[in-house]
Amino acid sequence: MKKNRRHLLTLQFFASLGSAFVGVFLPFLVLRAFELTLPQVLLWTAAAMVSCGLFVFPLNYFLGNRWGPKRMVQVGLGFHALFLALLGGGWTDPGWLILGMILWVLYLTLFWPSYHLLILQSTQLSQRGTFFGNFQFLLVGASLLAPILSGFLLEAGLREWISLVSAVCFVAAIIFTQQIEVSSQKLISFSASWRFFRRHFLSLQRRGGFLADAVQTGTLLYVWPIFFHFVVGSFTLMGIFVSAAAVAEMISTQFFGRFVDRKSPQRSLRWAAVARAFDIGIRGGLLWVPHVAMVAVVQGVSGILGPLFNIAFYTRVSEMAEKDSSKSLTFYVTREWSLAVGRTLVLLFSAFLVWMGGAEMLVVSLFLAAVFSAWFRRF
Repeated sequence: MKKNRRHLLTLQFFASLGSAFVGVFLPFLVLRAFELTLPQVLLWTAAAMVSCGLFVFPLNYFLGNRWGPKRMVQVGLGFHALFLALLGGGWTDPGWLILGMILWVLYLTLFWPSYHLLILQSTQLSQRGTFFGNFQFLLVGASLLAPILSGFLLEAGLREWISLVSAVCFVAAIIFTQQIEVSSQKLISFSASWRFFRRHFLSLQRRGGFLADAVQTGTLLYVWPIFFHFVVGSFTLMGIFVSAAAVAEMISTQFFGRFVDRKSPQRSLRWAAVARAFDIGIRGGLLWVPHVAMVAVVQGVSGILGPLFNIAFYTRVSEMAEKDSSKSLTFYVTREWSLAVGRTLVLLFSAFLVWMGGAEMLVVSLFLAAVFSAWFRRF
């Protein structure tokens, strides 16, 4: 198990580095690669989320039950590398746009459920907060310089280099995945998975938290970057501020990892929910105070409070998945259903806001995501 954790951290380093190069610039890489408008990018992403919801079960059932989690992770990373390479090209025909969506959906549906399963099988509950803290540390460590470089390249019209470097990092992650040893787990039938979903995800206590999870991840991953660029007006500045926030995260990550281990994940999440609401809420306040100093403060707060929520939340999710260890893969696959539905609604609503009033209207999505944080207190 210790050896697996070491290889997982190596895998995470290269995946984090690849993600850091793309990071907050993903919507703009898609926009420029396929010559789309901002509403069209959000609608394209929403269509990808719908596809994830439709195909995550059949792909994991027919492929995952044959290949096992390690192979699924490697193939998923391979599709992501191909998707990033495609973004570096100059192909704008509708066929390339559809191909890009197919590659991205294959990555999301094949990689994430099995990746979470690898982590679950390689960690113990009493040490999981520290382990996720180490994960977060690697993620933010990769964000120290990569976003600055990507922002400069995107500003200079050299987006193909961002895609190329990121794709190479994910290929390296594939290689190090080979060293991980895990046991395979079969995904149960669709009807049994649907009953599992209704029992665990639609229960009165949990459904608010899972909905909040979808709303917040959809907002922070795909909506916040567009609003962020509207506020600062420069890709280079975006990269600098993201890198500055990474410094604050490196300081807070290790502390909060140990904090979650000392407390229960559920108790930690009660405090983390308040921190998350404040973190997202003040981002929306940048609409009225878009000064550089204020942006620096907001990013600093995000760097300090972000690890508290991320570590507490993902430790809590792992705790839920572990309650019935024989159905952990089913838990992660059905969670993807929940994420797909919630993210689709967020993206459609945000596309409507941008179409009606421009990127500044996305402040509404941010404030709604902040309000949804209250549901994490009972998660």
